[in-house]
Amino acid sequence: MTPVDTVVPERLLTLSEVIQRTRKSRSAIYAALRTTPPTFPRPIKDGISTRFVESEVLAWIAARIAERGAA
Repeated sequence: MTPVDTVVPERLLTLSEVIQRTRKSRSAIYAALRTTPPTFPRPIKDGISTRFVESEVLAWIAARIAERGAA
């Protein structure tokens, strides 16, 4: 098996999928993107669609959990 065979491609999530995973509203997600620096993973524009990298969203969720444990 070559290294290319073991690479798992990144999955891109729709805004609806991000809302379901984070339980944040659309407006809350976009508000977090407008902060300096953004407090939510920046999306990728795919033509007219907006997609979020799944691993970045999962890392953001994990960081929120870690913050809770540190407090």
